[in-house]
Amino acid sequence: MMPALLQARDLACVFPLPRSLPDRLARRARGGVAAVDGVSLTIDRGETLGLVGESGCGKSTLARLIVGLHRPSAGSLAFDGADVAPSVRDRPAALRRRLQMIFQDPYASLNPRWRVGDIIAEPLAEQPDAPPPAERQARAGDLLARVGLSAHDARRHPHEFSGGQRQRIAIARALSTQPDFLVCDEPTSALDVSVQAQVLNLMRDLQEAEGLTYLLISHNLAVIHHMADRVGVMYLGRLVEIAPKAEIFGRPRHPYTRALLAALPRMDGVRHQRQAVAGEVPSALSPPSGCHFHPRCPFARDRCRAEAPALTGGIACHGVAEGWIDA
Repeated sequence: MMPALLQARDLACVFPLPRSLPDRLARRARGGVAAVDGVSLTIDRGETLGLVGESGCGKSTLARLIVGLHRPSAGSLAFDGADVAPSVRDRPAALRRRLQMIFQDPYASLNPRWRVGDIIAEPLAEQPDAPPPAERQARAGDLLARVGLSAHDARRHPHEFSGGQRQRIAIARALSTQPDFLVCDEPTSALDVSVQAQVLNLMRDLQEAEGLTYLLISHNLAVIHHMADRVGVMYLGRLVEIAPKAEIFGRPRHPYTRALLAALPRMDGVRHQRQAVAGEVPSALSPPSGCHFHPRCPFARDRCRAEAPALTGGIACHGVAEGWIDA
């Protein structure tokens, strides 16, 4: 079997808290916020892994760790079987070319002062073997046509486009270096529903044509259901469940995954009482001991409060592992 295209091992990212003047004078540490807390996962070639969870659970931080925009506090990352440097600046150009990112906000991710053709051609210009300017602009025009725009749009500025068109430009920029792997951080959250469908269908067509691999982050479970092959569920920096899409949506095992799906409206005519996830998300400044979900879990026991469960068999739950939660 071929190795996974991307493999994360115990990735963690702790952001230090600012210290007050007395703390600095006394050289006292204030600790930090564990945005990502020991996440391990693999993504195979040509696969789409969807990543879901409530706001603040660490999804976007994990995405930035993978592309090297944040430096991990612990753990390692391997791409195509080889360990990679934690920071994007330390990675060879060949690797940066193969791993690109589509950002969440199409209004903030494009330079308003640049023409669209220059925005798309910029990643090519940064390569050691950068093609001549004329060739880069021709490539930008071809990419605009591939994402459903016109090559003539290369002369326009981002403010002249709608939100959906801007996100298509962002996709074209990400494709300019012919990557193998795309990290897509909420690529449709700022778009209308009809435009979301157009962008998602475009992403699927490009995946089939180019053999792309996606890490797709979204709050919208309908988007994940439409696009993903496997789904990972995060809670307060930890991965609590990861399984094929059919298992997550058809027979979820972790209590948190069940709670997320129970909150969704149903459109199949079956009477269904929607239930919001009980309680409030604990503060990341002082997360609960043991399993982070235990204050909101109706099945929690003493072991849940004392010991963090390991991710085993795609699930991190003492109750499921020991059989006192029916899974």
